Amino acid sequence: QPPDPRTFLLEASEFSLPAIMISALYTILPLLLATTQAVTHGDEAYRGISRGNFFVFCNGNSSAGIAPSVDVVDPESMSVVKTIPMPAGTNFADAVYMETCDGSEGTYAIVNDRIDYIHVLDAKDQELLYSIPSSAGPVHLYGVPQTEEVYSHADRDGVWDIINLADVSQASHSDILAHIEDEGHGKLLYDMEFFPFAFVSNVAESVLIEFNLETKEITRFLNFTDDSNHPLYCPGTHGLAYSKENKHIFATCSNVGLIEVDIETFQVVHKHSQVQGGQVYATPDEKYIVGIDKSNNKVTVLRPGNNAQQSAMAFPSIDGTAPGSTAGNPDKVAFFMKSDGTYRLFFSLTTPNFGDDSGMGYIDIYSLEMGLEANPTLNYIQGGTVDRGGWATYRSINDGGKYIATPVNNPYPGVMIVDGESATLVGVVRTNSGPTRVLWVPESFTGAECNKSGNDNNSNINSLSGGAIAAIVICVIIAVLLVAAGAYYFCCRPKQADPAAGVKLDDSSIISAAQSQVEAPASQRVV
Repeated sequence: QPPDPRTFLLEASEFSLPAIMISALYTILPLLLATTQAVTHGDEAYRGISRGNFFVFCNGNSSAGIAPSVDVVDPESMSVVKTIPMPAGTNFADAVYMETCDGSEGTYAIVNDRIDYIHVLDAKDQELLYSIPSSAGPVHLYGVPQTEEVYSHADRDGVWDIINLADVSQASHSDILAHIEDEGHGKLLYDMEFFPFAFVSNVAESVLIEFNLETKEITRFLNFTDDSNHPLYCPGTHGLAYSKENKHIFATCSNVGLIEVDIETFQVVHKHSQVQGGQVYATPDEKYIVGIDKSNNKVTVLRPGNNAQQSAMAFPSIDGTAPGSTAGNPDKVAFFMKSDGTYRLFFSLTTPNFGDDSGMGYIDIYSLEMGLEANPTLNYIQGGTVDRGGWATYRSINDGGKYIATPVNNPYPGVMIVDGESATLVGVVRTNSGPTRVLWVPESFTGAECNKSGNDNNSNINSLSGGAIAAIVICVIIAVLLVAAGAYYFCCRPKQADPAAGVKLDDSSIISAAQSQVEAPASQRVV
């Protein structure tokens, strides 16, 4: 295995051809790594596309006679370039961007509407195509490129409505069961590591459900317990994440902890009682698990351990409030790969709820790895606040190209846009009233998902997109450069005058807290 690129560069003693080659490799490497990402919504492959727009989903203000709309915001010109009218009363929930792989090059922005509709927009022509009636209470929405389908979770009915991209005018499947006994709010998690299987959560049940995306059936489920005196107390599951590092799933348990499950044995490995909150995510490379505890204003990052072993508490908990600021209570996260190949985590902040004293928080994984902060806090970017919600305040966040965006309600409605590399505010673009969701939409068809394993609609080399062909060419060039540079490094490089001056990365400062394991009950299969 070649040495860590950062160590490799730091040990280069002069600006030589091999050093330049290595630097070029390290610059291009993040672009290639971005093609393999953890799945959160199903459109992560499009986030790295450099040219596009943010679709801002605005509920309007019915009492003031302001109709809902989707405002298309160009982050380069920092302006609304088009407003797409939406039906009266629309109350937006999750949205996802999808592309067809049948040669038609269809591009769609699909969004749930809490008044029991799923809206399909043509992303290229930027217009509403269809408003499809849905089951009751659609909230979360997921794209599954491998089957060219979109899954809409209807909370009140506890079912899935599914739209196949071959015909976006109607649902191809309705009332697909998403619970065992009690209907409730839930999420979907899938990964190519275990496709065609996926996993489903339900806040109304103490279970983790396995689901087959091809047969559309529940295949088995794992019971926890709603007994508050039991070590595996988990009254309901919500957030879900997966790490390929140890092949474990992480499920949040209604603010009482985070349960870690080995999917190969389908047994509980450990309950992280100190990791509370309802949201959990994997970094795009699946090397870190990020838990968000909005109520307690903190973020926890876990480093997955070996298979069958619990994840270590790799880093101290991160305070959600930056020094000298009152902004905090992080809600959602966006992952940005910096030019050095490391990840920066951006968080939408939900307090305070007036003026412009909120915005985004961020922290670099690198600073945690190196132990640069004994008591880490989020860095703060001021940019506007969101209105307080009913039982909870929600604030979406989305990354696209070199930008990060989050909605703003105060001091005026709009979308806050930040440069991911510099972590500085680009500006706040004024939009229609009631912005609630933001989605990155490439300016044209990309084919980013059309030739991956599991999607065989375009299986021959002639159907490869330009981006895919370019990636293959780059891979070949990099392989040649790496071999040449490696040979030079190990055989012919000049010796350093002072070996002690070399700087190497060291994980010795990382804090690891071993946690006791809790035996899991045997899994239960649905007959």
